[in-house]
Amino acid sequence: MSDAAFTTLAAILRRLCQQPLPDLAPETLLLDIPDLDSIRVLETVALLEEELRVEIDTAMLDHLERVSDILGAVATARPMR
Repeated sequence: MSDAAFTTLAAILRRLCQQPLPDLAPETLLLDIPDLDSIRVLETVALLEEELRVEIDTAMLDHLERVSDILGAVATARPMR
């Protein structure tokens, strides 16, 4: 998992949740992030795809429980055409 992907993900989560998330780490449970609901998780994935120019496999969306799961989905994503 790349530092750039983590930095981008953290920035997106802070923007969508509209608050600082100082303790964000790869092992952080998505349920523990304030104001992060299932819609915001989907928004997060869409913004990550856009910013990192990748296409995340939609089958991975059912298995997102931790920040590291999102980063793993990014790591296995296809580059956008």
